[in-house]
Amino acid sequence: LAGLSTLSREVHRYDCKLSAELIHGGQWGAGTLPEGEQAWVPSVVTPYHDDKRFREITRSEMLQVIDDFVAAINRCIKGGFDMAMIHYAHGNLLSGFLSTAWNQRNDMYGGSEKNRWRFPLELLEAANSTAKGKIPLEMRIVGNEHIPGGTPLDERIRFLKEAQEYIDMIVVSAGTLFYGEAFGYNMPSYYAPAGLNVPYAAAFKEACPNLVVSVVGGISTLDQAEEIIKSGKADI
Repeated sequence: LAGLSTLSREVHRYDCKLSAELIHGGQWGAGTLPEGEQAWVPSVVTPYHDDKRFREITRSEMLQVIDDFVAAINRCIKGGFDMAMIHYAHGNLLSGFLSTAWNQRNDMYGGSEKNRWRFPLELLEAANSTAKGKIPLEMRIVGNEHIPGGTPLDERIRFLKEAQEYIDMIVVSAGTLFYGEAFGYNMPSYYAPAGLNVPYAAAFKEACPNLVVSVVGGISTLDQAEEIIKSGKADI
């Protein structure tokens, strides 16, 4: 908390705003855990996971994750941050629950889209209860995972319509970390099309016009950025 407070004071000294990206790595944490510990995932999916390094998260562990996010948001508030962003993209734990590729559970947190949304929405509701009236909440979301069997855009729009009551803004990207060509959409190079995620942002904005929409990826000139905002396809 002392370090966060020092950082926010310095940022505010230059009349800037500060947000923190809060993330549970899920499957991407497997390489960072002590030997013998297993990464939590919505489902152990063959051939991407094995039962030595990965384990299906339990209900009690879901509640722990919710508590940890709430505690992190409280630290942002006490540390003087202006916003906090909850990461629902790129194949991490929360993103995995939303994904038809990564979530193959057979309980009330898997199967139908409403079931797959259940835990992510529970977390957003708890986050909103903590942040409301204190700091705005962002949510990072992808328009396209770019993986076989990934969740289609129309389902992501339906999820966003449910989630929007708990958040103030979305940050739109695409792709999946550490997954072949999908990684290239997650961190696009200059060889990628300009503004490659703008069509996804425009679709989200049209579906949820009262939600602030930010978009990243392949935006490399001020003129391009101005045109995206002027067209109404994104706000930031």
